Amino acid sequence: YGLIEIFDRVFYSKKKTLFPMLASGAGVLTILAVCALGTGALGAGLKSVALGVCCGQWIAAAVLTLSAAVCCRGLFSSASIVRTLKLLICAVASGTAMFFVRKLIPSDPYGAGMLINLAVCAAVFAVGCAVYALLAFILKALPSIGRTDKGGDDTL
Repeated sequence: YGLIEIFDRVFYSKKKTLFPMLASGAGVLTILAVCALGTGALGAGLKSVALGVCCGQWIAAAVLTLSAAVCCRGLFSSASIVRTLKLLICAVASGTAMFFVRKLIPSDPYGAGMLINLAVCAAVFAVGCAVYALLAFILKALPSIGRTDKGGDDTL
């Protein structure tokens, strides 16, 4: 969602409204297709709606990213692409760790009280944060604040 917002603002500030409209259209069509397939053919119910929204967001973000790469020369540098891939690795590992930690905690979110649900969320989130921070440190994926060299594009 954040990537879509950023690229929408980039394109609207450049008075290029075609790309955000194409991305929105592609996202909506993806949502409709996944929801129709999931609820009709597969009988997945609300899970297919959630999957459809997720897929629609990814498609819209991909369309905007590709449009920005083609239309706005100089927006992406090789260093920023490498850093983004490192952060993607961190995010996938963090999400995977949170998924497995949640599976290990035997708690029914509908039957448990609010405090138990908050504790489960805190435990799962803490593990995800730790995995993300550890991998970001190992991969040196986060920009250095206050760097003195002038070789990188790590400015915030």
